[in-house]
Amino acid sequence: MRSWQVLGCVMIDADVVQCRVRASPCFPDAVQAESEVVFLWTIVRLRAHHPETSEALGAAHNCWMVHDIVADYADWHVHDPLNAERAPDFFPTDLFRP
Repeated sequence: MRSWQVLGCVMIDADVVQCRVRASPCFPDAVQAESEVVFLWTIVRLRAHHPETSEALGAAHNCWMVHDIVADYADWHVHDPLNAERAPDFFPTDLFRP
């Protein structure tokens, strides 16, 4: 990632938080490519309500853990500083014939 930012969080339950996170990924094979992606993270607190469960969780009891990450494709944006939309979607095959 080049950068990331938490856009906001909502407490769904005493042990569940949902956060919208925007990130700018880095593409090693296309260094100039820029985009922004948004995900919805669900984070849960590991709590034990029974002694056996508490023992099974051990040191993780009361810790927060990422439970789910879902892409919010409606908020994804690809920035095109090199004007790549002018590149054709296909190339004529006769260009590559000897």
